[in-house]
Amino acid sequence: MTAIAWPYRRSGYGTIIADPPWRFEGKLRRALETEVYDGTMSDAEILGLDVEGLAAATAHLFLWVTAAHLELGLACVRRWGFVFKHEIVWCKVDGKLAPRLGGGSYGRHAHETCLFAARGRNASALVHDVPTWFVAPRLEHSAKPDKIHEIAEAMSPGPRVELFARRERRGWKAWGNQV
Repeated sequence: MTAIAWPYRRSGYGTIIADPPWRFEGKLRRALETEVYDGTMSDAEILGLDVEGLAAATAHLFLWVTAAHLELGLACVRRWGFVFKHEIVWCKVDGKLAPRLGGGSYGRHAHETCLFAARGRNASALVHDVPTWFVAPRLEHSAKPDKIHEIAEAMSPGPRVELFARRERRGWKAWGNQV
């Protein structure tokens, strides 16, 4: 996908957020739009990312998945050395706080799912009162709200890296071809 050097860190990252450019291949009519905006990676390429090599011995993973890629996302969690714990759901709204419906092959989605996973013996959350859902405006194509970073900063240890990031964020290493 990109020639940007993988963001290895000697002691690893305590928190990793990843929003891979999933390939739809007929799973969704808007696949062409996705490829035009992001470029995409095959399932094998995403599974083959060395996320395990980026993670500290004790670490948390926040992995964005589409409904069509839920099973693949769970496979990534396992392949990358993590154990799935729960999901975090972003309820997308418009400026009037009404649900912002998107596409879908069977239902009209008004949410996105982020899988939360952990690895290591002491991978407990720093706080235990963070809701597993939040409401935030829908952004431009594929962009994610700052709220997920706030949740990660409250729950999870540093240092932190965001894979397939769209912009720099203070206190985070940003990796991707859209930064």
